[in-house]
Parts: sequence; C-alpha cells; structure tokens
Amino acid sequence: MKRVIIVLLIISLFSIGTAVANDVEDSREELNEINERIDETKDEIEQINERQNKTVNEIENLNEQQAETTDEIENLDEQLLATKNELEIIDAKLTDKTKELELVEEQLKNTQNELKEVGEELNRTIAEASEHEVMMAKRVRVMYMNRTTSYLELLLESESINELLDRLEIIRNVVSFDQNILEELELYRTKVDAQKARLEDKEQEITVLVESVSAQKLLIERTKDERSNLLTKLTNQQKEHENLLVRLEDQERKRNTTLVSLENEEEKFERRLDELERTSKQLERKIQELIRQQNERNRRAEFAGGVMQWPVPGFYRVTSPFGYRVHPVFRTRRMHLGIDIGSNVTNRGRQSINGRNFVAAADGTVIFAGRFGGYGNTVIIDHGGDVTTLYAHGSRILVTDGQMVDRGDPVMTVGSTGVSTGPHAHFEVRVNGTPVDPMPYLR
Repeated sequence: MKRVIIVLLIISLFSIGTAVANDVEDSREELNEINERIDETKDEIEQINERQNKTVNEIENLNEQQAETTDEIENLDEQLLATKNELEIIDAKLTDKTKELELVEEQLKNTQNELKEVGEELNRTIAEASEHEVMMAKRVRVMYMNRTTSYLELLLESESINELLDRLEIIRNVVSFDQNILEELELYRTKVDAQKARLEDKEQEITVLVESVSAQKLLIERTKDERSNLLTKLTNQQKEHENLLVRLEDQERKRNTTLVSLENEEEKFERRLDELERTSKQLERKIQELIRQQNERNRRAEFAGGVMQWPVPGFYRVTSPFGYRVHPVFRTRRMHLGIDIGSNVTNRGRQSINGRNFVAAADGTVIFAGRFGGYGNTVIIDHGGDVTTLYAHGSRILVTDGQMVDRGDPVMTVGSTGVSTGPHAHFEVRVNGTPVDPMPYLR
C-alpha cells in the first residue's frame, strides 16, 4: 500500500513538474509572440518616425521656398512700382516733347508760308522790273526808228525855245522817272532778297530743330516701349510667383495634415507599444513565478556569487551604461536595462567587435535561446538564486534551450540584430527578473 502511495506521489510530482514545464514553455511562446509584436510595433514606429522626419524636412523645404518666393514677389513689386513711376515720367516727357514738336512744326509751317509769300512778292517785283525794261526798250526802239539816237539830238531838233524847253522837261521827267523806278525796284529787290535769305535760314534752323525734336520723341517712344515690355514681363513673373506661392502653401497644408496624421498614428502605436510592454512585464513575472516553482521542486543550487566573467573578452569599452538615456533609434528618453560594449578604438586604429564571441558570465542553464523582439538574437542564462544574465543583438546563437554552460563558454557571436544602430554587445543582469546594474557583478 505504501509503495502504491509513493508511486502515486511520484507520478503526481512528475505530472505537476511536466505541467509546470508545459506552462513555462507556453508562457515563453506567448512572451515570444508578444515580443515579436513589440518588435513589429517598434519597427512601425521607426517607419513612422522616418516618415515624420521626411515630412518635417519637406515642410522646412517648402517654408524656405515660400520665403524665397515671397522675397521674389516683394522684389518684383518694387521693380513694378519703379517701372510704373518711370513710365509716368516717360509719358510726361513724351507729352511735353509732342507739344514741343507740334509747336516747332507750326513755326516751320508759318515760316514756309512766309517764305512762299516773299518768293511770290519777289517774283512780282522781278516781273515789274522786266516790264519797265521792256518799256524802255520800246522807247529806245522808237527813237532809233525816228533817227533819234540820243536825247541831245532830240533837243537840237527843236524848232523854238519853247519846244526845246518842252522837250528838255519831257526828257528830264522821263529820265527821272526811269531812274526812280529802277532805284525803287533795285531797293525793293534787295530788301526782298534779304528777307528771303533770312526766312531760308530760319527755315533751315527750324527744320534742324524739327528733326532733333522728332529724334528725341522717337527715343522717348522706344524707351516707353522697352519699359512697357518690362512692365508686362514683370507682371507675368509676379503672377507666376504668386501662383507658385499658392501651390507651395497648398503643399504645406497637405504636409501639415500628413504630419498631424503621422503624429496621431505614432501616438496610437506608442500606446500599443506601452500596452505590449506591460503585457511583457506581466509575462516576465509569470515566468519568474514558474521558474521559482521549478527551482523549488528541483532544489537547484543558489548563485555562488563573486565576480562574473566579462562578456566579450578583449573588448572593454562601454558605449552605453545602465540607466536612463536617449534611445539611439526612437530618440526618446528611455531606461537602458543593461550595458552596451562596443569596438575598440585606439591610436593604432579601430578593432571591430562584430563576430567576436559573446561568453557566459557564470555557470548556469540556458533558459532561452532565440529571437526576442527588439533584442534580436538573444540568450538568457539562469545562474540560480533568481539571478539571470541576458545577451542580446547577436549575429549567431551557439547554444540551445536547457543546455548547461560553464563560465567563459561562447553562447553567441556579437552582431546587430533587432533594434540596433550597429554591431555591439548588449549585456544584462536580472535578479528575480528585474534588471540591475551589471557593473558591480562584473567588477
């Protein structure tokens, strides 16, 4: 009977142990799934951050383009105002020059009319002189036909004193008349010639003045055409820049809308990440309880204590210590649960840690070896006494679950898997599942 009871107790204990082991395995699988979801969520947040940064850069570029376009519009406004003022001045000059040209052309027209009248008067004077010369020629011809060759013969042919006196008086009157007529005609002709010459000079001066004023007016008209074309060009450029500014403002509104949407999406994923991390913490506590129960049943040895093995022999540069820091990927202030060990940097150059052996810090049992969310390739070793060590971001895992390892045994090679900015060794020490500063254990 006692043997039966002992056998039943053994079977019961074995069944309980198996059930506990199954619960631990199931919890680990659930934890892995949650960690994978955490990893996926972090990747989504990272993608959102990248899109946010891209959108912010686009908005900054749009703001710069808007500022440049606004400056261009202001510059064009100044040029337009200056060109319009210049056109007003040119129009005033053109009006004055047109009036001046009309006045000079009127003077030229009047001078030409005067010159025409003087020419006609001169022609009349020349005609009168010619007519008088013709009369004198007729008189000479009559005297020649009457055999009178001179006024002296005409006087000598007088038959009496009275006839002589009469003839003398007639000759004197004729000679005096001819002389007066010729003198008057010559004087008048000289006067008319002088007036004609003066008018011709005046006509020449006014003609030159008309040509000069016409050339000035033509130059002003060309300048006006150039400024009008410039005004049209500036107006078109201003419209183009105003349309560009409207398009840029529209693009900026769209980018701002996108940014708000991304911020809301990021906030949603941050809440999801917080929820997943809380779930992960709950599972950690559950695993701790299961391990504690298993340890009690298996009566495993307590952690012996003492200084642990340095995780990566030959590489002692701690690039990120235990405690709060700004996360290198998420750019938020988060708790760093372990230490990061990086490549060696010396005067002789850089010695990469990538691919180096990540070794067990103390004797223990591997309770996890696989992909673990943002940790990437991860190994967790139970050293007894509720003390565990964690090795993360490795490139290749060298151990399996349940494997016993000794202090200094390689468990993984250093890499950059999971949420990582480059090859490094992430090492944690946990007591009853809670992360503590690893340095006192390593010192």
